[in-house]
Amino acid sequence: MVATVVPSSAAAALSLLEEPESELQSHALRSLNVLADVFWPEISAAVPKIQEMSEDGAFPDASLAALVAAKVLFHLGELDEALVYALSAGDQFDVAADTEFAKTLRARCIDDYISQMEAEEAEIATAAATPSTLGNGIVEESLLPPKQLQAEMKAVFERVVEECISTGRVREAIGVSLDARRLDCVEAAITRGCKEPEERADALAYCFSCAQRLLSSRSFRKQVLRLVADLHRKEQTPREVVIANCLAHLSDAGGVAEALVRLVTPSSNGGSADADTQRELLALQICFDIVDNDHPHFATQVAALLPQPQPQHSAPASALPAARESETPASGDGDAAPMAVDSAAGVANGDALAPASADSRQQLDYKLNKLRAILSGTTSSALALHFLCSLNGADTYALRKVKSSLDSRSSVGHSALVFANALAHAGTAIDGFLRTNLDWLRRATAWAKFSATACLGVIHARHSTAAHRLLSPYLPTPGPHPLGPGAAGSTSASSTSYSEGGALYALGLISATSGRSAPLGPGGESGSAYLLSALRSATGSPVVEHGACLGLGLAAMASWDGDSASEEYDALCETLAGDDAVAGEAAALGIGLLGLGSGSELAVNTLLAQARETAHEKVARGCALGLALLSYGREESAEGLIDTMSAESDASIRYGAQYAVALAYCGTGDNRALRRLLNAAVADVHNDVRRAAVLCLGFVLFRRPESVPSTTALLAESCHAHVRYGAAMALGIGCVGTGLPAAVRMLERLSGDSVDFVRQGALLGLALVLMHHSEARSSAAGAARKLFARTAADKHEDVLTKFGAVIAGGLIDAAGRNGVIALVSPAGHVRMSAVVGLTIFTQYWHWFPLVHCIGLSLRPAALTALDASLRMPKMDGEAATASSGEATAKDAVKESPMCLMTAPRGMFAYPPSGPPETTKADAPAPAAVLSITLKARSREARKARNKAAAAASDSSAAKDGEAASASGGGDVDMVVESGGADTKAASSTDGPAARTRSRAKPEAGGEAAEGTPNKSDAKDGEDPAMAADEDADKKAKKGKKKSVKIAEDGKSGDGDGAAGAGESSGSPSTPALPVVETLPLRNPSRVLPGQEMYLRWASPRWRSVSPSVAGRFTGVVMVRDTSNGQAAAEYVELIGAAAAAAAAGDLPVEAPAAAPVASPSVPATPQQPPAAPAPGSGTGGDATTPSPPPLADGADPPAESS
Repeated sequence: MVATVVPSSAAAALSLLEEPESELQSHALRSLNVLADVFWPEISAAVPKIQEMSEDGAFPDASLAALVAAKVLFHLGELDEALVYALSAGDQFDVAADTEFAKTLRARCIDDYISQMEAEEAEIATAAATPSTLGNGIVEESLLPPKQLQAEMKAVFERVVEECISTGRVREAIGVSLDARRLDCVEAAITRGCKEPEERADALAYCFSCAQRLLSSRSFRKQVLRLVADLHRKEQTPREVVIANCLAHLSDAGGVAEALVRLVTPSSNGGSADADTQRELLALQICFDIVDNDHPHFATQVAALLPQPQPQHSAPASALPAARESETPASGDGDAAPMAVDSAAGVANGDALAPASADSRQQLDYKLNKLRAILSGTTSSALALHFLCSLNGADTYALRKVKSSLDSRSSVGHSALVFANALAHAGTAIDGFLRTNLDWLRRATAWAKFSATACLGVIHARHSTAAHRLLSPYLPTPGPHPLGPGAAGSTSASSTSYSEGGALYALGLISATSGRSAPLGPGGESGSAYLLSALRSATGSPVVEHGACLGLGLAAMASWDGDSASEEYDALCETLAGDDAVAGEAAALGIGLLGLGSGSELAVNTLLAQARETAHEKVARGCALGLALLSYGREESAEGLIDTMSAESDASIRYGAQYAVALAYCGTGDNRALRRLLNAAVADVHNDVRRAAVLCLGFVLFRRPESVPSTTALLAESCHAHVRYGAAMALGIGCVGTGLPAAVRMLERLSGDSVDFVRQGALLGLALVLMHHSEARSSAAGAARKLFARTAADKHEDVLTKFGAVIAGGLIDAAGRNGVIALVSPAGHVRMSAVVGLTIFTQYWHWFPLVHCIGLSLRPAALTALDASLRMPKMDGEAATASSGEATAKDAVKESPMCLMTAPRGMFAYPPSGPPETTKADAPAPAAVLSITLKARSREARKARNKAAAAASDSSAAKDGEAASASGGGDVDMVVESGGADTKAASSTDGPAARTRSRAKPEAGGEAAEGTPNKSDAKDGEDPAMAADEDADKKAKKGKKKSVKIAEDGKSGDGDGAAGAGESSGSPSTPALPVVETLPLRNPSRVLPGQEMYLRWASPRWRSVSPSVAGRFTGVVMVRDTSNGQAAAEYVELIGAAAAAAAAGDLPVEAPAAAPVASPSVPATPQQPPAAPAPGSGTGGDATTPSPPPLADGADPPAESS
């Protein structure tokens, strides 16, 4: 056995340092290197001697001396000096050692190296400043020159990266290399650290995600994306969808167009038709992703770079098939059928999709025309319109209930309900609530009429084919107005001017969601061209100019590069120069929308000069917001403008500076932007500026929702009410749709604030955070909906809080409960229209009509599968016939559902709609009955039984006696009579149309008549449908009463008391686990954010076209048919043509809609009464697109500022 000697002191080694021989000194250093971590207090006295030895070039073990000095200095707390000596130790410093010394200095070295590289990238670091980043500059310069020190740090960094690669920690290597701005190390980590193609694809996806979420430098982010695209191209099977996505982030329209042409061009080496189809599907997928990224200007550039077709070839106007002539969409709860929903570009027959000739050039032209149709946005708009119309699940009962509870004299409440209805039906093309409440709608006057007319633009979003026909009763007519002076073109704001301005605003909202090239004018011109003409002819009418400027800015959003000539810009500048408070504000916003993200110096100088010179606060604020819109997405390039605006003395311009920071750095989480906003939130003296600064935190952090509650926690507890309001809105914007518990808790606390507008912001924030959440997914969702309804019906609540509650009720279930506010696309791009729409929505604080702009942020929560013909294969479990012969039981093929969802029951179900179900908790309180009464009843019962037993036979008497002894024995002290209705709740997984409720059967007599609502019984001005629902509720609550007898010992007389006593005992019960169920999803299907992780592809016939989109379950997914033509495919046909045919007399108006088979996850088309005729000749509408009539004067103008 060998004895181990444990040293108790370093004195022996220290004594050898004083020896003159270098060999003894080296031996002492080797001993001290081992003992330094334990006996560093004893060795610290000799540090000067060790430092001299490390700086002596003639000493053979100078590096070892430097390492010992570094260890002692590390334990003494001198980290900067210890790092310098560790770096001078060279290879003696083992960066991979698993010690506290190595780990700490390694991390410190990497952090300093990263800081140095960032400083070099920003061109703010100099050679003289380099040593000062490491603490004591005198010691560092005396030990290592700056360049050598930098080289040593670089060497340590590369050793760390190499160690990560060799041990398989590729993600760590990528992350630290990105932080250090070392693209060569990123490439080495991916190429050498990943051996298999799947591993490299995963590493590239991680690199792409880091570039989007973590890199604050715009220029370096582009370099990383270029590297990712290049590495994908080097793969044996390049992922074209990912490459195109990277090029789209780089705004490389030429590269994307080249890739599209290459994919749709037939193979020159005689490849198979399946391979060509596969490549074409990839090109189509890329086009849909570009459109979904919500950058219409880039999509237009790509389409313009595609080769033009041959003149003799005539391609279909759109790639979508025609709508089925016999199918009409329907919706529940008494809404009228939606308008005629055609394809957004006038669709052609699906049978005509095959090329007219076999010539390869004509085939190529045909494919390119399909790409152009998709890039124009019209194809996606038609698909979204079909989804939102066919699956509409808006709860009109809730709207009617709010309408009956609001004060009819409150113009603010009237406007709030108009906004709520627009949001609840956004994009569905269903305006039945307006048409069934015409008398109520006519009460709107002045700007309330403007908002009521403009709400049609939200409801009919993407409905470009019917936009002009729908709004024609309200649009201004060219030339002299038929109403004479006071109408459009007159200087006075007449009643007609408000409806005309609102109609132009609505046209802009429709154009912004339908695709830039969609024809909206009567002559087939684009929306921007029509609105430009309307603006030029509206001179002298500020209200009409206001609507035209807003509409023109929305229709031409981001279409101007800021340098070239623009008729739209000239027209808006002319209106702005008039310095009218109403028209000037809208003109400034229009300029910002037109040059969105361009940073145009011309526009910046114009808006800044007007903001400084105007005497109107509205115009100054509009100019400031226009400047913020010009800064969209420019990041550090916008710093100069932000500094200029922040230094202004005018609070309106400083207010716009906060939004300029938010839009320039939206979604980046940049620390500089956060510091700016937080500083303004606590240092500025103006309420508006502080409120805007806190609110804008949500725009910067919406990619990191988990950090928003911690960032705003102290601000939400501020003593300043405007800061608390900003914190509530920041939580809603930054955590939109996430249901984050921390955010919900903070908002619930703020909803009870003592200030009315803080409660308003908290309610709106709750609606944004809990958007489309069911109670099974978030327990706070049901309580929030009840809070909105209760606040709106509270007659003692402040009007501003009620305004927020009403809008929140429509926002939480927006777009027929099928739309979400998505600020980021599935491909990782920030959605421009969504961010801009949400930004302008927050300006409702100053101007109520801007609430409508939040409709731009809504995106259908749809998963749509398309094949190469751009049709939706039917994947819902219905039987599809074989390719030959008529359908028989033998040759029918069962189509599988598109996807299967395995999730807890009700987690992604539609919230319940309609009148609330009655439960035992709603039953009347039990009534006590005196025991003397019960004894008398018991005696009478016994007498009756004895009398019956004497008259019956012996056997019958015996049976009766047993029954009597079982049910009538003993006296009873009390009977509890409880009323309850036998109701059957609908399954939460069913769609809104599939929900059924069974009411309790009324007793004979008066209840049947009492439960039958009479239209004449409704109160004056009350909705008859609402009265019928309330009568049904009363009838269900009465129910059928029953008695439960309780014995003296607490047991039931019929033997059930034991079980009941056991249930009510105090024994602890185990909480029930959530029931997990598997449900099929058909095509198209509703898929909410967060639902994708529970889905898997189920169709064996239709498979995803690319591995890069195989795990994607949102948006449009291209699929290929793997059946090789063994069975004919059935397709889901677009809805909408039946309504127009019925209005023209081709079909009877009463023809019922064909109801598709319901899916447990996706609701069937809600049943709805047939389309109502135009409501009166005074409306100017038609039966195809009925609309509310011109609103009459009859109430005071609403207060348009909170």
